[in-house]
Amino acid sequence: AQAILAEALHSWSGIPRADAPAMAPKKKKEEPPPEEDDGADDGGDAFQPASRVWYFGVNDHIQEPEEKVIKAFKFEGRFRDDFAALSRKLRMRGHPSLLPQAGPRPQTTGSSSAAAASEVAQGEEGAPQAKPAEGPSLAVQGCLLDRGSLQIMRAVLPNAFHLETLRLSGCGLDVEMLGLLRSCFTDTCTVSALHLDWNPLDLPLDPEALQTVQEAHHSSEVDDLERQLDARKAQRRLQAFREQILARRGSGSIADAVDHLALKAHPSRLSTAKMSPLDLREWVSAFVDAYDVDAEDSQRIFEIMDHSDYGPGDGLVTLQRFQDVMEQLPPADDVKHEERYRPATAGTGGQPALDFTDVLGSAFAAFVDKTSPLEMVSF
Repeated sequence: AQAILAEALHSWSGIPRADAPAMAPKKKKEEPPPEEDDGADDGGDAFQPASRVWYFGVNDHIQEPEEKVIKAFKFEGRFRDDFAALSRKLRMRGHPSLLPQAGPRPQTTGSSSAAAASEVAQGEEGAPQAKPAEGPSLAVQGCLLDRGSLQIMRAVLPNAFHLETLRLSGCGLDVEMLGLLRSCFTDTCTVSALHLDWNPLDLPLDPEALQTVQEAHHSSEVDDLERQLDARKAQRRLQAFREQILARRGSGSIADAVDHLALKAHPSRLSTAKMSPLDLREWVSAFVDAYDVDAEDSQRIFEIMDHSDYGPGDGLVTLQRFQDVMEQLPPADDVKHEERYRPATAGTGGQPALDFTDVLGSAFAAFVDKTSPLEMVSF
């Protein structure tokens, strides 16, 4: 009883007994190993981006890359490696299609696996192995590129002397991005072939409209700007279609061309042929019979004449309405060869390039002017 009572007192007071065995020291909690840096040496200026995954708009907070960082950057001459390193320096997220690609690992079996393992061990113990050389072609197909990718490419491409062919097919390029791409082709650029297929361009908003959108306080203001842009697109299509019809007619005015259309549409009643409404099938057949116009082209014009500011949207269009609209269109810009120039852009060696009123035509024409180093271009 006395032993039990003494044991209870020692347990309650927390004082260890003299004959109690010594307790083993507690083990310290193991600290997690430090995280490894997944980037290259940034010269003491490490940067951890908010997102490690590229998505469209991730670099929109940067209007222009820092010029001093680009000038201080040392290019190695390999496009993908330089693109990745410069992206980190500029604190921008690089597009995955333009970053270094992980190559396939060699398949080894039997005795060859032991030889490969020894070679890897020798490479780890000895000097660092050289990086594999990049090929002469760079292809990005079916991937949406952003403005930041073109800004980085503008600095890297003139220093990648191994590249000869550049293919950006189906990348969602717009007029501004084509301007950035054109500035890549300087006198030192070795790319001679450019493929820009499957990049349908659309008319951009003018600077005044962009300023209005930024200062808009109501959604109706944005809707008005969208309607104005749709009207510009429709006018551009109508002007191009008028030039196509007049070129196939050979001579005369738009009234003569419409008279020929009326003859094909209603040969039995010429006096009222222009006033007779045509549905889509009759419209397409008339243009095919008269001028061999592609059905898709004439259908687009029918939709503009019916659903835009020119028609009530009842699915019927008269040739008289078509003639009136064509005669009221402003004349297309007729620029003589090298009579008018625009200011020199970056990458043109200080030489001016041709300027056209048509924004889309000017964007493509910049790649084939006399200052361009390209030998082959496909749109």
